Amino acid sequence: MRLAHGALFAVLFAAPPLFAAGDATTVVVDAVAVRFTAPDIGGASRPRFVTRGQAAFEARLLALEEDPAGVIQPRHVRAAVEAHVAEEMLAELPLDPPVDPRVIARTEELFRTGLEQRVGGAAALERAEKLDGFGPSDFEAIARRQARAAVYLDRSFGSFLSMDEDQLREKYRTTSNPFRGRRFEDVQADLARWVAIETFRAAEQAYLETARSRIEIVYF
Repeated sequence: MRLAHGALFAVLFAAPPLFAAGDATTVVVDAVAVRFTAPDIGGASRPRFVTRGQAAFEARLLALEEDPAGVIQPRHVRAAVEAHVAEEMLAELPLDPPVDPRVIARTEELFRTGLEQRVGGAAALERAEKLDGFGPSDFEAIARRQARAAVYLDRSFGSFLSMDEDQLREKYRTTSNPFRGRRFEDVQADLARWVAIETFRAAEQAYLETARSRIEIVYF
């Protein structure tokens, strides 16, 4: 799998910061930015695509986790595209026995709430959606895709979606997390979501590293 072409970065960097001055309406005309194939998801006969809008929006969400201005950097684009590719692959891999739909629903809610918190809350998410020409259904689709990928990784590579209190307390004490300095009892639910998403991202990256040689990706 090759890194994104510089032209894709240039297109996305034309997008303004999230909290730029003024409230001018943004008109977004989307186009395909990435095509990818892999034997795991049907090979060359079933190509998948990431649009420029998707890449920009998902990169902006990552940028917002670091900076309230939401300024997209090359590493955000690279991480967003690679995550999108890995998640689409993972979301389609079969699980036997099938997952209880209630587990999927709970995991989707975990990702919806956890991702919203990570970008700075509902208002910041709404501004990002408006700026990039997306809506709540698009964010829901991201949470759904990530949740399905997380369920596969949780089942296949070790449980991280339902840690018990002792495990969470250990994470609270031993990891660099945004809740240090606050009482564990006050942040337990938020910490559980944060730990689940952090662990998911590490597992997703590990999966991607093993799958790189099987992925063909083209940037437009």
